[in-house]
Amino acid sequence: WLIEEVDSFLREGTERLLVVIGEPGIGKSSFARRLTQIKKIHAWHFCSVLEGGTLDPGAFAGSLCKQLIKNLPDFGQHVVDHTAEKIIGTAEISEMHGGSAYGVYINNFIVQTKSAKDAFQYLVTAPLKSWSAKYKTSGPVIILVDALDEADRLDRHPNIVDLIKAATDLPPVVRWLLTSRPGDHVRTLSGVRVEILDSSN
Repeated sequence: WLIEEVDSFLREGTERLLVVIGEPGIGKSSFARRLTQIKKIHAWHFCSVLEGGTLDPGAFAGSLCKQLIKNLPDFGQHVVDHTAEKIIGTAEISEMHGGSAYGVYINNFIVQTKSAKDAFQYLVTAPLKSWSAKYKTSGPVIILVDALDEADRLDRHPNIVDLIKAATDLPPVVRWLLTSRPGDHVRTLSGVRVEILDSSN
């Protein structure tokens, strides 16, 4: 039934986010991994306190950007268009081809900006807006984030929850699939459809 709810959200929903909420051990992460196997997910991120790097908001922005470059045609050029004036050492930009070159470029941008908010704006939000204006895709651009509650445990701001919460100006074609334990952080999100996963399901 949950797959059907995801399909309904992507096909007919007016909300920008679908959040699957459940207690620990109920199967949220397994469901998220299953979605990456059976759906065209353009970028995904699995948060875990056991892997501290996955909670870093700058790394989150970089990871999404690299995956979007891989999965959306010409997205890399849109990234360069929005970041070229803000990064030192871009002489090789016009010759960049393939994910490894873009990966180095993105990592350098994150190091030089030193701001997760700016990294997300210039690597994800702005390129998605210009890309969607050029490419009239017939389907949604889907971003999946698992264990949002773990990201909220980071003791500094902005964290990953803050970045998603602030991304209200993304084009409607961008849809978020999120999983989380219950918590106040979910109530701070706007434009949300909530599905509850419990033992009765």
